[in-house]
Amino acid sequence: TPTWPLFLLSFGLGALGLGYEVLWVRLWSFISLHSATTTIGRAPAELSSTYVFSFIVGIMLIGISVGGGLVGWLQRTGIPPLRLLAWIELAIGVCTLVSLGVEQLLLFDGLATKLIEITLIMFPITVLMGMGFPLLASAFVDSQGHVGRQFGRFYAVNTLGASLGPLATGMLLIPLKGTYAGLAFFGAANLLIALLLAIHTGPGWSHMLRARTLRIAGVVGVTALAGLLIAPIQFSLFQPETRGAKILFEEDNHVGHT
Repeated sequence: TPTWPLFLLSFGLGALGLGYEVLWVRLWSFISLHSATTTIGRAPAELSSTYVFSFIVGIMLIGISVGGGLVGWLQRTGIPPLRLLAWIELAIGVCTLVSLGVEQLLLFDGLATKLIEITLIMFPITVLMGMGFPLLASAFVDSQGHVGRQFGRFYAVNTLGASLGPLATGMLLIPLKGTYAGLAFFGAANLLIALLLAIHTGPGWSHMLRARTLRIAGVVGVTALAGLLIAPIQFSLFQPETRGAKILFEEDNHVGHT
């Protein structure tokens, strides 16, 4: 297996993982701010955002830890790690896109209830994320002779992706597309990764046909993702009517949610 696709995939998984965290924090901080109440009425921004931020970071790290612990059990099945990774990326993409619809139906009152909702949506996805890098690292180690020297570079690329992903999400993706469209874009990216891995690991393919199909799927998939960035897709963070008030204007921009 050539090493550069694995390096590229390591970078991508790192960028997507931390990019998800940025989008989740923004999404649920806004929604929790509107759903939380106190004895003096609406909760101030620092109340909901502080709780939501720390809660999301905690749940994400716990989920990643659980997912990493489950990898050893998964590898006992004897299925190649990249094939397992294809199924995991498919599950992440589907769960993310489904969560966009579920969130619109679960606008419950109260911050505590919102935290339970966040756990139910986030935890399965973060567990799957926790499985991703160990499986990818396993495939990388199997393809290398000098494990220690090469793995340091491999992990460095993943960390670089985890550093640049949040920056690109907060400074480019959210200002251009907004929070919900950003999550839809990330879910579509996971589905594209799953498709490419499924083609790469699928049995019964000749080398020439596999390479040609990968190139075609890659070009079509990247073009489709670029189309999502260009297309004027808009999602509402709130239901059209809430608490008896009708929303006349809504904008999700780089400053906040208006």
